[in-house]
Amino acid sequence: MSLNVGDKIKDLSIYDSEKKLRNLSEWSGKRILIAFFPGAYTGVCDDELCTLDEFRDLEDLNVEILGVTVDSPFVLKNWKKTTNTNITLLSDFNYELIEYFNSQFTGLGGLEDYQSANRSLFIIEPDSTVSYRWDADSPGNLPDFEELKSKITG
Repeated sequence: MSLNVGDKIKDLSIYDSEKKLRNLSEWSGKRILIAFFPGAYTGVCDDELCTLDEFRDLEDLNVEILGVTVDSPFVLKNWKKTTNTNITLLSDFNYELIEYFNSQFTGLGGLEDYQSANRSLFIIEPDSTVSYRWDADSPGNLPDFEELKSKITG
């Protein structure tokens, strides 16, 4: 299944960096920016996370930013601390969200069978409808952050 603009997302559960089970419905009534990252502690992902952290002023617009990787909650807790981010980081170690959002990538960093998320972004409206989707052609490519910000604020 591939989620596209106009589709509604279902409520899914996923662990955060504090090993707390979270449900996407916790953020119902808000717009959600879901950012899928190939992996913690990789240069491009660090850059993207820190740039998205600068979007924190969007909280005034009732927007919540969620970061998702296949890394364990333990790794994400340290990554959050190292990058000093306030973004909620979610561990998709069982690939449930990555598969549901069709954001898979195989072969990160030349590791032939290594499964991770592709770098992708989704804006979810308060009624759970996808209003924006962006997928990187390659996990090394960053999104156009100005375009993303205009999609959120516009």
